[in-house]
Amino acid sequence: MVRLLCQHLRDFGRDGDPHQRARVGEAVAALETATLWVTRAAWHMARDSLSPEAKVAYVNLARGAVERALLEILLHAQRSVGLMASCGRTRWSPWRAILRPICGSRHRIRPCGGVPPLLDQKEAAW
Repeated sequence: MVRLLCQHLRDFGRDGDPHQRARVGEAVAALETATLWVTRAAWHMARDSLSPEAKVAYVNLARGAVERALLEILLHAQRSVGLMASCGRTRWSPWRAILRPICGSRHRIRPCGGVPPLLDQKEAAW
């Protein structure tokens, strides 16, 4: 996504804009953060001295950090590209192909099995 963002800015002659350059810099920093978390999680998984619970705990921590970093990249890309390009309203857009599945999957609230009721039947009837 960062490469696509840089290519988009070059194609439209916006790669020299200081605001766009700052967004790209922040996106690259977030990408580096995600890469470091994944590398560190792989290192923890390879250690025999850690318990399975400790490995799972660290991988879950890394997963959350990577998700936040990638959402930050997504936000910077959307701001740089603009609404029309990211929605693909005017023509086919590579941004639409990337952003639609990502944004759609982020809003799935529950697993396929459904959500257990928050209230039992007596409280729900009240």
